[in-house]
Amino acid sequence: MLLDRLKAYPQIGRIFVQIERYRTLGKNSLWVFAAQLLIWSGGFLLSVIYAHYLPKDSLGTLQFVFGIMGVLSLASLPGFGTAIIQSTARGHRGTFRRGVKLSFICSVVVAFGLLVAGGWYYLAREDATLAYMFVAAGCVFPFYTGLTLWRSDATGLRRYSLLVLVNGVTIFISTSTAFVFLYMGYRDVPILFLISTLTISICNIVMSVLALREVPPDAEPEPGSVKYGVSTTLYSAVNNVGNHADSILLFTFLSPEAVAVYYIANRIPELFKDFFQQLRNVLIPELAKKSRLTLALKRKLNLLSLALFVFSLCIIAVLPFAFRVIYPEGYANSVIYCQLIMLSVAFANFTIIQKSFIEARLDRISIRNITLISSSCRLVLSVVLVPFYGIAGAVGSTIVYRLIAFGYVNYLVRRAAARDEG
Repeated sequence: MLLDRLKAYPQIGRIFVQIERYRTLGKNSLWVFAAQLLIWSGGFLLSVIYAHYLPKDSLGTLQFVFGIMGVLSLASLPGFGTAIIQSTARGHRGTFRRGVKLSFICSVVVAFGLLVAGGWYYLAREDATLAYMFVAAGCVFPFYTGLTLWRSDATGLRRYSLLVLVNGVTIFISTSTAFVFLYMGYRDVPILFLISTLTISICNIVMSVLALREVPPDAEPEPGSVKYGVSTTLYSAVNNVGNHADSILLFTFLSPEAVAVYYIANRIPELFKDFFQQLRNVLIPELAKKSRLTLALKRKLNLLSLALFVFSLCIIAVLPFAFRVIYPEGYANSVIYCQLIMLSVAFANFTIIQKSFIEARLDRISIRNITLISSSCRLVLSVVLVPFYGIAGAVGSTIVYRLIAFGYVNYLVRRAAARDEG
């Protein structure tokens, strides 16, 4: 055929190889975006349903329990996710089998703590709602958080379409069930909590069993992968606690209603922040081929960051109108907090894009320092500000920690550029 004859020429053949490489990269990136888009859409849609049909105190209580589970999810060793993706891609699926075993065992231990907390709330605090929710959390925790590593295994195998399908089915079932439950007038928060977690838990059980059946029982993990998974989890501990500290502190020092207002204010900024972070995942493979941070490359990264910054400012401008359309009037006071958090996301775009170059270089020390410094500052600021200033303190800690991360990452990139020029 004519196409085969053209490929026989070295110069033309290299062009076809490049086209195929970028076509595959683009296809994979679209699948990753599609999988994430379903997760974002489901979370955002649930926030709208909750805002319209659930009282603020119930929504705040629900998010408080999810915040506790988020902090305790460290027991599921989430750092194994990256190790499993890399090991599975290199044919070492034994890392996945070992990671699932350790994650599930640690999650079972933490689940007993949640059951004890449920008993304490029932006997000492006489709070039946929180008691039942913590008991429910203890029952589903090993499956809800301890069996999530199948996603990393599927990513390492490039089964992106499977992730899209599973995400779509679970989100549709959980979201539609929650909507029907609330639309019919039921406001039982523990039952709503089970609806939100049982679908994902059952999905994790089924997918983990199917994935483990493909891995030989005697498969050994890739050397060094277990140590890397554990150490990465430890590095991310402060960041994980910081991500959920505001909700826990607001519930403890203010009220469930304050948690609800902050939760709604955070939805749209978090949606766009996660979207921008996916751009980083697309950039890293391309930046990994660059041995130096040239002036031209730095300009391209700055232009991309500036474009995202301007886009974020446009989102801030339309937020008041969007809130009036999407959320009920009871959350009107969330608008200003949402705009301020979105402004912090606008600055975070520079951090996300520039950090992608550091990650592409596999500079683990710098990545560790970025995570520890910025997350520690956020956690300290939240502990200091939230008890005295409430939601404003939580928003302030978010803005300051992202500005600190922006400054530190900018310093690291400038240092790398100076080293490359030298």
